[in-house]
Amino acid sequence: MRLCGYSRAFAAALTIVALAACSFSPKPETQGSATSGAGAGTAAASALPADLGGRWRLTAAAGGACFIGLGGAPGALQGTVAPENGCPANFVKSRKWAYERGLLIVRDFKGAELARLSFAGGHFEGKDKTGGSVMLSR
Repeated sequence: MRLCGYSRAFAAALTIVALAACSFSPKPETQGSATSGAGAGTAAASALPADLGGRWRLTAAAGGACFIGLGGAPGALQGTVAPENGCPANFVKSRKWAYERGLLIVRDFKGAELARLSFAGGHFEGKDKTGGSVMLSR
């Protein structure tokens, strides 16, 4: 008879543990996602306005233009830059891009910033490190 009492107590304890487990929900994995950290405002600012992968024409207001290839997985917030011959100023040294806080940032092989560009309806416009205007278009 006592065995039956233990079984009921064990079943009740198991039920309590199972119900407690149902009320616990672990935090979703956010590392590396656009929503980690500051919340929804950051997610909107970090969302890519266009698929950045592919060939783009870089034009500098000071003169000169070239094509650069932006590489990276679809939807990635960073990737590589492959400049073609004849890039103006220091853009021949560009090797990396990152999309941060609504800006496309182009960096050289040492990680130094070459330009900051914002999306402007189908293309990117911004300034190079000397303050000159630059544009990236398809």
